[in-house]
Amino acid sequence: MVLGCFYLTTDIPARDADGNLPATLRFADEEAARLAYELSRAGMADGSRRTADDGALVAHRPVSLKLHQPIEVSVKAWSAAELALVDTRIVTTVGRTIFNAALPPELRFMNKEFKRTDLRSLVDTVLPAPGPTATAQLVDAIKKIGFEFANPGRHDHRGRRHSGAGRQEGAPRGR
Repeated sequence: MVLGCFYLTTDIPARDADGNLPATLRFADEEAARLAYELSRAGMADGSRRTADDGALVAHRPVSLKLHQPIEVSVKAWSAAELALVDTRIVTTVGRTIFNAALPPELRFMNKEFKRTDLRSLVDTVLPAPGPTATAQLVDAIKKIGFEFANPGRHDHRGRRHSGAGRQEGAPRGR
């Protein structure tokens, strides 16, 4: 679990064959970045086509997005002054947006790497204020997402476990 949270929030992107870091991609919001990541994982990052209002074909630029690749995105972050979530534009990773989506609103957006001590501090932050129910919900969410990403090849990051050659567990067997 701890390893999965650490892996998810790490921001060391893979270098290309020439040793260059990937470019920072820009997204409108967290959901758009997560969708681009899911499409990339599914091998569907080749772009798309749609028809504009005037009938012309519009091709979208293909986006292949890795979990630890830097992105510039508008996130919902907690504002202590406004006591609400506010849109804030930051440079982060898709992994960190996935991790932060599991946090309660008052703790968003933590743009950092989470190690064991950081997770312990996070739980300690929640424990006194809202009570044991909120703390249990936070621990369950962290445990679930940490386990998913501790086994990245075995899950589709929506909690469904894959078994073997591309067939999801529980799916009917082909004959």
